[in-house]
Amino acid sequence: METEEIPDPIVIYDKYAKISHPGEYKGGLIIKLQNQIVKMIFSDHVILTENSIDISGLAVGIRNGRGFSSEQNLHLNSFNDIIYIVRLEPEIIKEFDNARFSAIYPNIVRLMHTALLYHKLGYRIIDHLDFVAGEILHRPVAILKNHGLIIGDRLVGDEDMHLVFYDCIIIGGIPYMDEKEKDLDKSDKSIESEQKIQDPRFDEHQLENSDNIPKSASLESNILISYEHFMMFPIEQIETIFLLGTENF
Repeated sequence: METEEIPDPIVIYDKYAKISHPGEYKGGLIIKLQNQIVKMIFSDHVILTENSIDISGLAVGIRNGRGFSSEQNLHLNSFNDIIYIVRLEPEIIKEFDNARFSAIYPNIVRLMHTALLYHKLGYRIIDHLDFVAGEILHRPVAILKNHGLIIGDRLVGDEDMHLVFYDCIIIGGIPYMDEKEKDLDKSDKSIESEQKIQDPRFDEHQLENSDNIPKSASLESNILISYEHFMMFPIEQIETIFLLGTENF
């Protein structure tokens, strides 16, 4: 008698909904962090237990006002900074890959290394949008103010800051605005400590805290993942925009 195979969950970990599914996961995985340096990790291998997590992937973040990305292999004994871990279904990854523009498309602005296009958190503002208004920007990744993410193939913005992401994966439906606003005050107080950090690698000691992984799924997660051919977002909803380097994406 054949047993029915149980598919891997889409939401593997959700801090605020107190959801966790320990196990070993491979494929398209995205880890969203609330950390002063690393903001997210694109991973293809995560091992989650009740007390620790092992992550292999590309960490993307901000260091001294500049965007960076680097390959990481991490072992963490704390989940304090992890907001969620989600799995992209193969159908979404396939649709996203099939929609990418050719590398020889002539009107796309490219960068060899990951760059920070926009960042607004508290009173800190980094804004280069005016310099690229009307241009087609390649490989944008945006962080929304409610912890959501936009992973796009292209981004176009005009002088009125209407931002349109093309062929994008959207992670949304996250009703954590109240919690996020509280975090803004905390982040402003830690600006000085952030500026002192010179090593762009993800410091796992920053995450060593008393918060452990939830023991049970007491709530239902609101996180939703979808693929859209294009989506417009007002700048007021966006916290950060990265342009990933060509070697990474």
